[in-house]
Amino acid sequence: MSALASLLGLAALLSASGAPARAQGPAVPLLSVPPVDLRARLAEDAAQPPGRPYRFAEPKAVDLSPATAGWWDTLPDGRRRWRLRVGSAGAASLNLAFTEADLPKGATLTLSSADGSWRSKPITRARSASGQVWTPIVPGDELLVELVLPAAQVPALKLRLTQVNVGYRGFGLRAAELPAPPAGSCNVDTVCPEGDEWEEEIHAAAVYAYEGYLACSGAMINNTAQDGTPYFLTANHCGVSTRNDDSVVVYWNFESPTCGRLGGGSLDEYTEGATYLAGWSTSDFTLIELDSIPDPDFEVSYAGWDRSGDDATLAVGIHHPNTDEKAISFEEDGTTRTEDYSDRTSSSGSHVRIGDWDLGTTEGGSSGSPLFNQDHRVIGQLTGGYAACGNNESDWYGSFALNWDGSGRSGGRVSDYLDAAGTGAEVVDTWSPWSTGLDVSPLSAIVIEGPAGGPFTGGATLSVRNRGTSPLSYTVSAADPYLSFSVTSASLSAGEVDSLTVSAGAGAAALSEGVYATTLFITNTTDGAGNAELPVQVLVGERQLQVGWDMSADPGWTADGDWAWGVPAGRGGSTGVADPERGHTGAEVYGYNLAGDYDSNLRATHLTTAPIDLSGRVGTQLRFWRWLGVEEGEYDNASLSISTDGRTWATLWENTGAVDDGGWELQEIDLSAYADDEASVQLRWTMGATDRDVEYCGWNIDDVEIWAIGEPTGAETGSGGDDSTTDGTDGTTDGADGTTDGADGADGTVDSGGDGADGGDGADGADGAEPDDGLATDSGGVNGLSDSEGKVSGCACSGAPAPRGGLLALGLGLLGLVGLRRRR
Repeated sequence: MSALASLLGLAALLSASGAPARAQGPAVPLLSVPPVDLRARLAEDAAQPPGRPYRFAEPKAVDLSPATAGWWDTLPDGRRRWRLRVGSAGAASLNLAFTEADLPKGATLTLSSADGSWRSKPITRARSASGQVWTPIVPGDELLVELVLPAAQVPALKLRLTQVNVGYRGFGLRAAELPAPPAGSCNVDTVCPEGDEWEEEIHAAAVYAYEGYLACSGAMINNTAQDGTPYFLTANHCGVSTRNDDSVVVYWNFESPTCGRLGGGSLDEYTEGATYLAGWSTSDFTLIELDSIPDPDFEVSYAGWDRSGDDATLAVGIHHPNTDEKAISFEEDGTTRTEDYSDRTSSSGSHVRIGDWDLGTTEGGSSGSPLFNQDHRVIGQLTGGYAACGNNESDWYGSFALNWDGSGRSGGRVSDYLDAAGTGAEVVDTWSPWSTGLDVSPLSAIVIEGPAGGPFTGGATLSVRNRGTSPLSYTVSAADPYLSFSVTSASLSAGEVDSLTVSAGAGAAALSEGVYATTLFITNTTDGAGNAELPVQVLVGERQLQVGWDMSADPGWTADGDWAWGVPAGRGGSTGVADPERGHTGAEVYGYNLAGDYDSNLRATHLTTAPIDLSGRVGTQLRFWRWLGVEEGEYDNASLSISTDGRTWATLWENTGAVDDGGWELQEIDLSAYADDEASVQLRWTMGATDRDVEYCGWNIDDVEIWAIGEPTGAETGSGGDDSTTDGTDGTTDGADGTTDGADGADGTVDSGGDGADGGDGADGADGAEPDDGLATDSGGVNGLSDSEGKVSGCACSGAPAPRGGLLALGLGLLGLVGLRRRR
């Protein structure tokens, strides 16, 4: 073991008491894995015999655990954290195999790329129930493993890393030395117009990895009960079995964002683990059941099928060439039944033959992908062939008709699962739980604005699509007469899409200054499925900044618990990303626990503004910048609310799913339904309540502003540290107590009864706490500015994940190779 320790550069060993020893040194230890001999590996791949699955990585054996490698430390809340960096120079990707695993209650295991641009979903106790954990693919040549668990659970932890899989191609990724394009140029991205009529079937096809270094394509498959059981069909020669089914990771919606790009897809949507059900080599099928139903947000379809054995008049293949972004291929001359790799027609043949592709092709990695007939039903799964860009060669698909009874025994046929009730159905259509009736997008509030009398800008162009399989009709109307729309009534055939433009109507020119709210109705008059109601706000006049706080000085708001003004320490992130290291503008913010994550079992604690006078204002809007991390609302809560009397509070926003911003994001929230012409408006940010298990970084807010129609009354966009630039005629609220007009601006607001006085300097930042590894960090600074050395050394993360983007609209704004002839 000492030799292994030397090789790995161990930084943590078990102490005599059995507890992990505290890490010493400035950085998380790195497990450096030998790189792939790319030229030799590609030569081996090219020489592989027919019928072998696609290899995208090289497995490297290791043997270590948190007791023998890595870095342990203790988080501020007492939980223990283990981290290890894993790298291989020039790798396209990395993934790990923990072949002994038992994560105790409260433990979370995550992987992230070295640059912080990718982070896995937390792996918890449930995922380790089989005794193994096979991780998703992490892009790049280095990753960080991080395990966090309650201190009392450390003795119960079992986690043994035995394999590091070093990727060199596939999944849209290439090793640094690999110059060839990832997929043949004749491939057609599924997002291209050619795929428009096949959208539901596209949503069923996927690519998957198993054993950490092999991959194939496949598809979710429907059953006669249409009950959402996650059955997944692929090719038998791919090699998934009872021995390795737990290693399966399926990637959904891995496709190019734009037509013709043949790249740029995301691996963020995946499902881990599966159970082998049945397989038969003659028709080359394997049926597995995924361990979990894909997240509804992935919009996965369950492909229909046809077991009649009839030849198709048109055939479509949906697949992942070289396991890269999803592609679609068309055969317009129909199919024939043959044996595998035979051109001789046979009505009892085991395979369905594609004579040649008229558009697109298939490649290595496409194995197992579904073939659909003219009725959009699966008739086979890809065994392989000779097709490639630049030739007119054939491909062969294992016959779904033969899959049905297969070997005639349990475990060798699909009928036991796809028709468990014995209905005898010969065909089943594709089922898309997410696709029915009208689909209107985007489903967000529509804002139209302009001066009294016009002209008006804004509005929206909406897509109205028939997601069903039968024609439907719809109408468009509004509750008030000052809107105009390009379509008032229309009919849509299955899959057809209309473009609907919404703008200001002639009646809007007669509206006086103010804010007008109405509703746009898009109604499915055939069966009512997918009806949409979109709020529309017509803003007559121009919003101006009324009051703002840039947080360069303490605004003096009421703060409970660990809410505080100051410079955030960039710590936390036991789950999700850490706090920022400075504000959106300037150094300071207002946040919950500027030194790290929020607590477990936290009661609701609030940050409350002083009263704000918005008398005579209309169209009020809150704008602020947010950096927030919080677990799903079922467990932990974050919210924002408003009051006009200091006693009754209305919720403007609260988290339902987890939020993990990882960057500053602008929030724009319409307050007009609550704050227009109100003399005493207060805003309240709340952290908590939380449960006892997982913690995130919590709230950080900066640059809080209120905009409205109406002349500002001297309120400064201020921190309290600058002179007011506008003489006010009416007194507004002092930021500290909301009662004193004309007071000094030292509390972070302004004197609105006259020219604002100079405010005081921001408070000095506190010295940073020392982390458990004994590395002192001075985050103190002068006048609230952090010291340039105020960052903990030894962090393996060089940055947080990129912001997820988008504005949060709430209130009325809520509703937003030609080559060798061989098999695949």
